[in-house]
Amino acid sequence: ISYTNYRFFLSKRSIYLVVFNLIDQENWNLEYWLRTVESSDSDASIILVGTNVDHETVNDQYLSNIGEQLDSLASKFSSISKIIYVSTTSNL
Repeated sequence: ISYTNYRFFLSKRSIYLVVFNLIDQENWNLEYWLRTVESSDSDASIILVGTNVDHETVNDQYLSNIGEQLDSLASKFSSISKIIYVSTTSNL
């Protein structure tokens, strides 16, 4: 969703998927999207979905570091209900 149109898709009592590329941290903008969702619906349930878990640069140490960053976000945003990682090429 583009920045100009996203407000059309925010509604009360919804579950939101905030999808981001694990290997492109510079463009996550997670705090922006989390604040946006929470300001629209303080009771929202947000699932963070990190893609590209199968990328060659993603290993256990990398995921551990990312996990710490995401856990820190989860402590700031109570609406985060789950954090998952998915593959873009297989059924992981």
